[in-house]
This record gives sequence, structure tokens and C-alpha cells, in this order.
Amino acid sequence: MPIPRSEPALRLPPGARRAALLAALERAVEPTTAAELAQAAGLHPNTVRAHLEVLVREGRATRRTERRGTRGRPRELYEATGAPDPAQAYAALALLLAEQLATATSDPGAEGERMGRRWATRGDDAQEATRDGRPPGPEVVDRDGVAEVMTVLRRAGFAPELTTDGTQVLLHSCPVRDVAHAQPTVVCQAHLGLIRATLEAAGSDVVATRIEPFVAPDLCVASFDRPADAAPGPVPAAASALGDPGDVAQ
Repeated sequence: MPIPRSEPALRLPPGARRAALLAALERAVEPTTAAELAQAAGLHPNTVRAHLEVLVREGRATRRTERRGTRGRPRELYEATGAPDPAQAYAALALLLAEQLATATSDPGAEGERMGRRWATRGDDAQEATRDGRPPGPEVVDRDGVAEVMTVLRRAGFAPELTTDGTQVLLHSCPVRDVAHAQPTVVCQAHLGLIRATLEAAGSDVVATRIEPFVAPDLCVASFDRPADAAPGPVPAAASALGDPGDVAQ
């Protein structure tokens, strides 16, 4: 049975296309084919098959060969399983771990920072900072290790932006925002530990002093102290001025 035609997914980024195809599978009243999904989504069938294979590997869709009593090539049928988004499952696990850490120690903030430092060491992010396809270019001269911090934060999903004076990093997108809302002491201190360990690995004299969580719905701010004789390299301008939200993580 053809599924209802939806808004074309051609203009969507790949992750959103896959989500749209999964939503179409979930709306379908019976298993459907890649060709039917492609027609409904306005995509090429080969593109749809590639997305469907990812959904099958993630356990969010199933694929089976149609049993036919007539001649002709049997069709490959796809059906949604109803399994949760892996990112949501990981977020739920992260929240449970953060809650357990907060109740199992007398100083959740200190333990959170230690966890962030282990994160930096385990991921080897500081050493890999110039190997992710975006090494510090001429527009950001890494004289103090901050460019390595920016690379680490980009790779972690924060969409960071360094202010013009080099004393703050605007974190426009927290990759574990819901967990940070629920357990800011643990999570934000872990992020601060990640930044501090990265600076230390770079031999920097710059010190990360604090993270101020959620000064706006999608904005946290990390602050630095620089030695008096340490001037930052050229950096992009900040999007907007910040108010005085008060310190939460120190």
C-alpha cells in the first residue's frame, strides 16, 4: 500500500532525511518498499535504501523479503520497530550515571571535573586536535592552547565561539543539554575538566576558571584567565554581548 506523500525531504540534511523516512515508516499501516518511500519523500530510491540500511543496523527498522505466490522478483519490505533513538537511549543512560555520581560522592563537582579530565585523556583529544581536518589556520594562531580547546569542543558538539578578547568561549550547543539541566554540577564541571586538561596538555598558561550554564536557553559560557603578558591570537567576533548571569560552576 503506498504511503501518503509527505513534504519532500530532498532539502533536508542527511540526519533529518533519515528521521523523516523513519517517521514515514512509522506512519505506514503495513511494511513498505524503498521505492514507495522514495516517491513519498521526493528522494532517489538508492538514497532511501542507504538511509534504510542505517536504520536497520541501528535496530530501528527491519527488512524482510516478501513472500509471493506469483512470478516476479520479490520485494524488500521495511517496517519500523519502534525502538528508541540511540542518542535518546545514551542520554537516558548518561542521566542515570550523573544522578548516581551526584549521590555517591560528597563533592559531585570535584568528581565531575575528574571525570572530564579522564575524558580528555581517554579520548586523546588534545593530541588529535590538529588531525580532524580543521587544523588551526592563519585566522586563529594557537599561541596559548585555546585553539586546541576550540577544536576539542567542536568535535564534542558544542559549536563553540571565542570572544574577541579571548577570555570567554560561547558554547552554543550542549551535546547533553537535558542531562546538564538535570545535573549541572556534575555535567558542567566535567566539561570544565575537559577544557582544563586540554589546556594543561598543551602547556598553556591560560586557566579555565568556570563555566556558567544556560545563560540563555542554548548558551553556556566558559571563562579564561590569561597571564598579563599573554595576548590572544586573532579570533572571530562574538555574536552578542553577555549579561551577568552569575557563576554556577567554578
